Amino acid sequence: PLNPGGAQPFAVAIDPLGGVSPDEEIDGIPAKELGTLVGPNSAYYIPRFREISQNGRKFMPNLAAFLFDIPWFFYRKMLPGLGMLILELALSAPSVWMSVQRMLNSTATFSSTMTTLANGCASALWLVRIIISCFANKIYLNACTAKARQLHQSTSEPDLPEALRRKGGVIPAVLWIWVALTVVLYMAQLALIF
Repeated sequence: PLNPGGAQPFAVAIDPLGGVSPDEEIDGIPAKELGTLVGPNSAYYIPRFREISQNGRKFMPNLAAFLFDIPWFFYRKMLPGLGMLILELALSAPSVWMSVQRMLNSTATFSSTMTTLANGCASALWLVRIIISCFANKIYLNACTAKARQLHQSTSEPDLPEALRRKGGVIPAVLWIWVALTVVLYMAQLALIF
């Protein structure tokens, strides 16, 4: 209804599925169920999931996964974050070891082999981050559809929406923990330098 003055009130319509029909199936799962699993930012992910599913497109960059690779996986409740953490720790080990040695002994020198290893691991780390970010949306789609299928088998129909909400969504504490760890690490580096 129009206001008495004839002007339409300002309203914002938000489509939580980003223009995808709630009953449209993406890899055999209704979009509304995937949207419930995704939780926040489902308007971004659901259209990308549909595009991946319809076109078979696996390569679709995700900026959040690039900038916050490990926290992004844990924030989105995905187990591959553990593998990423282990891989990144392994690739960072030579550089971290060299940095600690330099901080403890400013005159520390390293062989060309060690320097080459550290530089190679650092380059590999960036390459891994780029590759993972390019396939992050596909990885996330696979994780969501696997959760949905598992819940369909183990949950009764009336309890399914609540089970999807509990199993999906995000873990906001991950962001705060990551920020706190980053601050602590930088403070420790500064303390060792000065």
